[in-house]
Amino acid sequence: MSYSFKSGFSLRVPLMDTTIYLDYLAARFRKAGGEIHANVRFEKLEDVDRKFDLVINCAGIGARELVRDADLEPHRGQVAIVPRIEGLSCAIVCDDAPLMYAIPRTNDCVFGGTNELSDNSAADPATTSANCRRMQPSAEHR
Repeated sequence: MSYSFKSGFSLRVPLMDTTIYLDYLAARFRKAGGEIHANVRFEKLEDVDRKFDLVINCAGIGARELVRDADLEPHRGQVAIVPRIEGLSCAIVCDDAPLMYAIPRTNDCVFGGTNELSDNSAADPATTSANCRRMQPSAEHR
């Protein structure tokens, strides 16, 4: 199968389907006595109660303010979840600018590839369309 980009590579590596595996891990964690508190917000790391042995920091774009480090840069990424592509059995990475990749999963496929210096977390439909078009088989191979 050939795609609408000039240069890229495929990877045959173990891939984890997070739509399945994260639920499994969360259930194991709770069964072992762990607690998950989502949407907890702190102004600074020092606000975390010292009674906790472990805190998983998922600050993302808010990390600069949380750790008070003006040198941290927010990088924006965007993915699209699309129906599984027949014949796509391994991850594909496009070398052409801009960054783009496709990762097949059990029930669908992840298209991604943005890496923009931005704190804007809104999805950009034009970026989604452009990435999806790039994964269409080339006309000469249809």
